[in-house]
Amino acid sequence: MPGRSPAVSTPRLIIVTPHFWPSVGRVPRYVGRLVETLPGAGWKVTVVAPRWIADWPERLSVDESPVVRLDPAPVDAWTRWQYGRRLGRWLRRNTRSEDIVLAVGLRHDAATVMHHVGRRAATVLFAPRAGRASDAHWLRESAGGRRLSRSLLKADAVIAPSDAVRSELDAAGFPGDRIDTIPWGVPIVPSRLRARRAKARRVLAEASDVLRVPDWAPIGLCVGRLDADRGLPPLVAAWEPITRQWPNARLWLVGRGPERTHLDRQISGLRLTGRVQMLGVFEHVETLLDAADLLIAPAPADDVALPVLEAQGAGLPVVAADAPGHRALVEHDRTGLLVPPDDTDELHAAIFRVINAPPLAARLGEAGRRTAAECWSLEAMVERHVALLDRLRERRH
Repeated sequence: MPGRSPAVSTPRLIIVTPHFWPSVGRVPRYVGRLVETLPGAGWKVTVVAPRWIADWPERLSVDESPVVRLDPAPVDAWTRWQYGRRLGRWLRRNTRSEDIVLAVGLRHDAATVMHHVGRRAATVLFAPRAGRASDAHWLRESAGGRRLSRSLLKADAVIAPSDAVRSELDAAGFPGDRIDTIPWGVPIVPSRLRARRAKARRVLAEASDVLRVPDWAPIGLCVGRLDADRGLPPLVAAWEPITRQWPNARLWLVGRGPERTHLDRQISGLRLTGRVQMLGVFEHVETLLDAADLLIAPAPADDVALPVLEAQGAGLPVVAADAPGHRALVEHDRTGLLVPPDDTDELHAAIFRVINAPPLAARLGEAGRRTAAECWSLEAMVERHVALLDRLRERRH
């Protein structure tokens, strides 16, 4: 009888991330999409993250992928040190030589991965953003970052989701042949139909009376933190004249942050209560995108803005501040409209133009959807991750 071939074990990716479900933001969405898609490509996934809330279970499964939450959450220097020790112990006990460990971010978690995994398993780093607040900038400009960079530069690969991030990684000293540019990937809808919009509004209305909006009333959507530098006061001011023509129009601000109280005062002072609504955070924004008539991104962005990209994937027209991160996605008057930052009149004019010209809105939304499908699809992102992981695995065997 011929001998049987030895069973080939399913490869495993361990993702070490500072934030995961039910947290929201670009990092949880990135990790969540890998958890959803990589098992279908033949990879097991395990997620390791801090337990930020005491009520969160220490262990659970998401789409059959195990999630391990470790205490204590790193909220200060002392708990960061404690968390690093706990993470290091977990990695030493649970990482096999055939695993690949992906650290999200280029700070202390990544340094812990490099220290405790070392050459025992392949290591990948993911740099989530560019700009002055980015990890790559911190590595280059701070004493603490320069100390950590000595170990991080030894990673087998580092993923840049945009050209801006890649440039910063180059400047921070990462070897060019180890940097893989894998653009952000988002779901792409087949097309944007009024029936899809109407269905989304019914779903939201059933979930909460606050989200009940007549089908004929326009909805503007803004997704992001409620911070002082997010361009929100000019946006609220620009929405006030919209409500004169469309009394039932809604502006939905999705996110949380320190400016909520100031915005509430402005909304009340402009008599926009009920017309500008701060909805908090949403784990998934797809239904909001389907229900809205345009996405507004009023704050300048140094890097690719994920809410703009997600809106384009949903076929939603975009009005955005004219800045490098938005210009990477939006071609003015073809895939969206760009306006000068902090210019209330120009912002209002662009919003008014989209709301009052359905053919223009449809043209902008469809052109943005086609561009997203060509350059930023979730399928392409997953394929490139799988190619990188397979390459690293073959290299170690």
